[in-house]
Amino acid sequence: MTSAWEKKRPGQVNHPREINGQRASALRFTDPRMPVLWTALVLFRLLLCAFAHCDLRSHVAALTGQLPESLTPGRITYDLQRLRLQGFIERLPGTHCYQVTEFGLRPAQSFTPVHARILRPGLSQAMPIAAPWIHS
Repeated sequence: MTSAWEKKRPGQVNHPREINGQRASALRFTDPRMPVLWTALVLFRLLLCAFAHCDLRSHVAALTGQLPESLTPGRITYDLQRLRLQGFIERLPGTHCYQVTEFGLRPAQSFTPVHARILRPGLSQAMPIAAPWIHS
């Protein structure tokens, strides 16, 4: 049996796609929100139960140093839709809850340490007056 990771090539998430008539935006490595979303996915995978919109909102707010109220519900819904359509999370039938897929866990586990240990320190030295998300 072929796994979801083998069916879907990792490079496909870097490009926009259309799935069942819905457009899925690309999940680009250079997007400042992606390291935050990957970290949240790794955290949610440790949960024994599923996560909801408000859970993602509170974790994203904490990881970016913002108040949850400062993140609009539309922005979190957009992030959930991107992650779901690209196959990183799946919605549980009959609920408003999601769970991280095997396909979503692999890149999240790979890219989170790469960002934290290589990109963020390297960029903060190369660009000392860069955006605050690089230094956090």
